Amino acid sequence: MNKEKIISTIAIICIGVALVLAGYNIRKNSDTLVGAASSINSFGEGSITTATSTAVGTSAVAMLSGSNASRKFALLSNMSAGTVYCTLSSSGTGFTATSGIPIIQNSSFEINANKLYTGQIYCLTATGTSTVGVIEAN
Repeated sequence: MNKEKIISTIAIICIGVALVLAGYNIRKNSDTLVGAASSINSFGEGSITTATSTAVGTSAVAMLSGSNASRKFALLSNMSAGTVYCTLSSSGTGFTATSGIPIIQNSSFEINANKLYTGQIYCLTATGTSTVGVIEAN
């Protein structure tokens, strides 16, 4: 891989993480964007425990390290052109694009008190590779 491509990839990942963190702060501080005040207060002043981006391909990749009973919020953002598919499951075994939750380009999937899930999350793509930004708050 040439030097310019590596620098470009790192820059894209950094921008993606910054966008995910900005989305977290908007959702945390503005009930007009979320649509219900209960969504904002559901995780109160929880602190971010995970903020990362991960490249996913056609094999299932664990997005969060194991179950987290303390999870109050998680956001998975697709920062690539292809659709990413995610599953809320203790194992990525047998998971395919047709059985997952689709997250289209520049979209996200939010886990909050209204639809709380504290288990493992896996993502993959139907073809190619995509970058998924992940934040989690306890």
